[in-house]
Amino acid sequence: MTKPPPKPNQAAVGKRRPTVPRVSFVTDQQKDRRTTTFQPGSLSKVILEDLQSQQEHIVLAALEYLSGLFSPDASPADNSTNKTNGSTAHRSNCQHFFNMGGHGVLLVTMKRWSENAAIQSSSCECLARFIHGYNNNNSVPTTITSTTTRSSNLSNNNNNIPVTDTLLEMGIVELILGALERFPHSPTLHYRANNVLRYLDMKRLVDDFEGVTMVLKIMTTFPNVASLQELGCRFLQTSLQLGFVTAAEIRSRAILVIVAAVTGHPQHKGIKHSVGVILKRVSS
Repeated sequence: MTKPPPKPNQAAVGKRRPTVPRVSFVTDQQKDRRTTTFQPGSLSKVILEDLQSQQEHIVLAALEYLSGLFSPDASPADNSTNKTNGSTAHRSNCQHFFNMGGHGVLLVTMKRWSENAAIQSSSCECLARFIHGYNNNNSVPTTITSTTTRSSNLSNNNNNIPVTDTLLEMGIVELILGALERFPHSPTLHYRANNVLRYLDMKRLVDDFEGVTMVLKIMTTFPNVASLQELGCRFLQTSLQLGFVTAAEIRSRAILVIVAAVTGHPQHKGIKHSVGVILKRVSS
C-alpha cells in the first residue's frame, strides 16, 4: 500500500519562489565568435584588436574565426547576402580582408608569436585558406596546385593586386620556413605550411626568392615527411615543365634529393609520378 503524498506546508501555499537571475559566464566576444555570420564591424575588430592581443587564447580564437570566414561554406563578412552567398561568400571575405590590410596584420601576428607552435600552425591554416580563396576570385599566378592552361589564362588578368606578390614581399617564405625549423616534429604544422607554399607564385619564388634552394632545403631537412617531399618534387617538376628552371640545373642540384625522396617513400604515388617526370626530362 503506497503512502499518501505529504501535506503541503500551509505557510508556503500561495507564495512564489523568488526568481534567481541566471548568470552567464560567456563574454560578448565569445558569443560573437559562436555566430555563423559576421556582425558589422566584427572583422575589423578581429584584425585591429584580437589578432594583436597579448593573450594566446584570444589570438587563437581570432585565427579560428578567420579560418571559418575563409572556408567555402562561410557567410558573407559584411552580411551582404544580396552580393554573394553560398560557396562564393568566402571569396568576397578574402577580398574584404585583403582590402582592410588583414594579411599584413596576420603576418605580423605570426612573427610576434614565432615561438608558439599552436599559433604558427593556426596562422598557416588561415593563410592557406585566405590565399586560395583570394586567388579564386582574382588573377591567379602559376602555383603548384594550378594547371598550366588555367594559370596562363587567368594570370593575364591584371585588374587585381596579386596577393601572393604582396605576401612574398612581406616575407611569408621566411616565416613559413622559420616555423618549420622551430617545430620540426609537428605533423599538423607540416601539413598546413605545405598548403601555404602550394599556393604561392612559383615563378616569383624561383626568380626572386631562390625557390629551388628553398624546396631542396625543406626536402633535406624533413626526409621522413611525405607531404613535404611531395611538395618539393612537384615544385621541381612544374618548374621544369614551365621553363622556370633548366634540366641542367635540376641535374646539378636536385637529382640526389629527388632520388632520396622516392627511395624513402616508395609507395607514394605523387612522389613517384613527379620524380618519373623529372628524370625523363633531364635524361632526354
